Amino acid sequence: MEPSGRPRRALRAGLLVTALLGGLVAAPGTASAVPSTSYRHPTTRVTVDSATPDTSDASADARTGTWVDEAGTSHTGKSYLTYDLASYQRADVLGASVQLIERSVADCSAPRATEVWVVEPTGPITWANQPPELTRLEPETPVGECPGYPSWNAHDAVARAVAEGRTSLTARTTPSRGPSPRAAPP
Repeated sequence: MEPSGRPRRALRAGLLVTALLGGLVAAPGTASAVPSTSYRHPTTRVTVDSATPDTSDASADARTGTWVDEAGTSHTGKSYLTYDLASYQRADVLGASVQLIERSVADCSAPRATEVWVVEPTGPITWANQPPELTRLEPETPVGECPGYPSWNAHDAVARAVAEGRTSLTARTTPSRGPSPRAAPP
């Protein structure tokens, strides 16, 4: 692995949700709900690094992947993104996607291998204290531009969280471990 000083992927993230928010538009003889689409930035973002297992960084880009720094130290980064779902509590979620913006990529010739998982935080997040995985999200976009704009289908996870009365959802970006079975729903 060649020293690059930067992570495999530095990401910015958002959650795009389309929902029926309970508002009705009435026309003579009809009543129908109006879908609303909103984009949410994470309310919190925490990045963990294998080289510093007992700490986390809430100020860095959402680093995901493996890299070697100038001193030759190997790092693997994962990022945890928490989204506020409170405004969707009485909504029917019609669609949801976790969308990432790749701000930098160390090697565009390597295949994109980022996974997104919904996790259940149980305390402060560090490499040594990673939350349990609940659901692996499926990629929506094919491999394309690099850096690019990959997205993952989050409809079922967001709809389930809203139906359970949860006011937030945490997703983790992680380097791919290759084919892996989905975790059982909670």
